[in-house]
Amino acid sequence: MTSYQNGTAQIPGWNDCPDTVLNRSQTSLASMVGAEAVGGANLDEIRAKLREVLTSQSTLSERELAYHRGKLEKATENDENLIFAGAMVDLSRQGDQKLLEQSILEYMMAKSNSSWCGSLKKVLVHAKK
Repeated sequence: MTSYQNGTAQIPGWNDCPDTVLNRSQTSLASMVGAEAVGGANLDEIRAKLREVLTSQSTLSERELAYHRGKLEKATENDENLIFAGAMVDLSRQGDQKLLEQSILEYMMAKSNSSWCGSLKKVLVHAKK
């Protein structure tokens, strides 16, 4: 039996590297979203918050905004995506654009199906405050 058939636990030194981007982003996501949001958030409140951002004034053209709105509405049918989007809306309201962009980037690197996050970033960055 070769080492890969026996599992990674049997390989000395297999996982002794420092935290990866995946681990950091999962940790930062958990702290941003908070235990209550993951455990039992009112998803309707999060949807309303996101809808408010999607219908507010933006520096994007109406056509571009409609494109990103459609992409986000489809992506946030998934509860995990919705919770993350809600956390990013809250973060954007705090006004720290650099942290917002970094958080979205880390989430995109950690999740394989996160192409919708580009639209989220675009909408939040271009929303008129």
